[in-house]
Amino acid sequence: MLQEWDPESGVHIATIEAGDSLAEALGDGYAALIRSHGMVTAGDCVQQLVSVSNSLISSAEALYMVLQIGATPYRITPDQAQKSKTASLGAIGIERSWNYKLKNLKETDPDILDLIY
Repeated sequence: MLQEWDPESGVHIATIEAGDSLAEALGDGYAALIRSHGMVTAGDCVQQLVSVSNSLISSAEALYMVLQIGATPYRITPDQAQKSKTASLGAIGIERSWNYKLKNLKETDPDILDLIY
């Protein structure tokens, strides 16, 4: 589940204490929303970070569109959220998300791959 983190000293993580506070907010999760700033993600590998970020961005875009037309967002149950997390952050979901992003990079900016590999 996405955690919310509200730093006492603005939005910058400039001290060990602020970093510790954010880490505490993340707990065992993969993402936190920093109030008035944006999101931060954590993961076991770069591929997992890409998968988490893609999922959050897609969900935020969908929510934004739903709200723009005045509709009520559909809330999923905790069980549905856990099943989605298991599917998207499992080995197959992570590999699928990573390969999708790499394919897009190859098509739109192939030179950037020189920085990755």
